[in-house]
Amino acid sequence: MQRQIFYSDHGLLGKLASRFGSLLTLTSLLLISACSTGDAVTENDLPEPGMDGVPPVLTTVTVQPNGGVELGQSVRIDMVATEALMKPVVTIGGVPAEVTGSIDAWNAVRPMTEDDVEGDIAFSIEFQDISGELGEVVTTTTNDSSVFYCGEECPDE
Repeated sequence: MQRQIFYSDHGLLGKLASRFGSLLTLTSLLLISACSTGDAVTENDLPEPGMDGVPPVLTTVTVQPNGGVELGQSVRIDMVATEALMKPVVTIGGVPAEVTGSIDAWNAVRPMTEDDVEGDIAFSIEFQDISGELGEVVTTTTNDSSVFYCGEECPDE
């Protein structure tokens, strides 16, 4: 087999014309692909994902302190869910509590005021997962903890 070597005698003008032709071809291909007359996707109005069919459950619900609280002290409810939740709605003693947390671990806190009635403090937790499935309203703790309001001064235990 014999080796062949080609020398171009087109000179500088031939090299520039060759490179210009390559650049022109590449630009034309880009323009043709950008200006394609094919069907374009112009509507991205996708439906919202539906409910997942699995209601969330609160696996842990505790109240602190476990016992009596006096005027000005706060009641705190901690909760852990089986899945990610939207921000729960919590009432403590019939008054909305401040809820903080994220994903599956939340807590609610409310200070006791002069308007509160002495005795056991009831609470309720309304919640839903991120798909919109509602959980069953919770009104009891999972560890039998409870709290009562004793006003100005709680008796010694």
